[in-house]
Amino acid sequence: MLSNTLGETLRHFIRAAIADGIEAKVKPSEAEIASRVELFVQGTDPALRKRFRYLLMALWAVPVVFCFKTFPQLLPDQQHRLLDRWASSRFYYLWFSFDVLKSLCMLVYYSDPEMERQVEYSRPCGAERGSPSR
Repeated sequence: MLSNTLGETLRHFIRAAIADGIEAKVKPSEAEIASRVELFVQGTDPALRKRFRYLLMALWAVPVVFCFKTFPQLLPDQQHRLLDRWASSRFYYLWFSFDVLKSLCMLVYYSDPEMERQVEYSRPCGAERGSPSR
């Protein structure tokens, strides 16, 4: 379970990096996506959970160095600019950190059965959810 600080950081990341760009009939809240990401991460290896927390701590703390505010304290425009810098960074660890966190959130978001129906995703050969695709 994430602390309130890290949970808030994850929700702000989802809003800034993902939710603002989602065009869906029924758009889940940042809190809903964050809780699904947390649940997904809880089912992984303890070492991976630890790295996930470190990644959120880095996202929370990095802005302090430049503008004396944590990520959730930044204005939405500042959050977008920071994440744009991370996404286009030549520094591998910043780029990779952004890519991992965004990919994880997108994976969890689009693996929801309701979202599959909205994007009209059909499984190969009529396979049902949870059954092998081959």
